[in-house]
Amino acid sequence: EIETDADYFEVMHSPDGRDFTSLGRVTAAGNTVLRSEYSQVHDDPVTGTNYYRLEQVDFDGSRNVFDVRSVQWGGVPAALAAYPNPAGPGDRIRLTGMDGRKAGAVQLISSSGRMVGAIPVSESGEVQLPGDLAGGLYLLRSASGTLRVMVRD
Repeated sequence: EIETDADYFEVMHSPDGRDFTSLGRVTAAGNTVLRSEYSQVHDDPVTGTNYYRLEQVDFDGSRNVFDVRSVQWGGVPAALAAYPNPAGPGDRIRLTGMDGRKAGAVQLISSSGRMVGAIPVSESGEVQLPGDLAGGLYLLRSASGTLRVMVRD
């Protein structure tokens, strides 16, 4: 889990496991002994098997290519999900599997059951948490389901 001279990670995708193209770059921590978490959302996977590979690119341009992983995709969201989770006040959260975009908003509910407010859902399926939100467990609710979101202090 140690990163040394890591500039960025290149997330690669292939529909056949042979020919890979870049999904995007994620900036690395550089030099750290602390655990780092990174993410990349694939907005348009193929139906069936998708192959992914991660490449770490160092400041000097050298690459470390990691093992290929495969994921089955059925063409419909597999489950309700929110990322990142936990999040901080004011953070943008990507929602998957919710129809909040059709409704235009999701309800934000505290762990005590109090309705905090309605949060608009962007065209890309994201919501922005209020900047003054206290830390704790919250629910995001739409007609298609409810997600739990932990907010850091």
